[in-house]
Amino acid sequence: MSERGQSEEKLTVLVAVDGSRFSQHALEWYIRVLYKPNFDLLLVHCMEPLSCISESTTPEEYEKMLADGKETAKKVEDRFEQFLRENNVNGRTTTIFGHRPGEILIDTAKKENAAMIVVGSRGLSQVRKTLLGSVSDYLVHHAYCPVIVCRDPNIDNKLNIM
Repeated sequence: MSERGQSEEKLTVLVAVDGSRFSQHALEWYIRVLYKPNFDLLLVHCMEPLSCISESTTPEEYEKMLADGKETAKKVEDRFEQFLRENNVNGRTTTIFGHRPGEILIDTAKKENAAMIVVGSRGLSQVRKTLLGSVSDYLVHHAYCPVIVCRDPNIDNKLNIM
């Protein structure tokens, strides 16, 4: 127990990252505002598996697409691991392949017993959210733990129109 009577247990915080400036902003906000060295920071990169495969895709093309996807995932992980090192933040990264990032993030948060999820916001318009879906919207409505959606105030609201 600490002086304030709070438990010193290690809390896991999941931050969703995808290599975009939106997820970078969410991670920077988390580190600046909430991060504590005793927190277990888990950066989760959700990557959709190959969805452009057709009957005419050769095994060689498939293997190349798979290798390219793994290379992209590794670059994203490396970039965020370097960012953590440069900012003296303890954390770990993982990439999970799947078609539904919101579900993947919630399942991972449950498995890791995360105390909260932090995610960036792309600022989609209502029409785009309806057509494309919104990971942050899904998390807010389905997660068992608190979800913090970080919107970058420097994003021009004009990007919200379709």
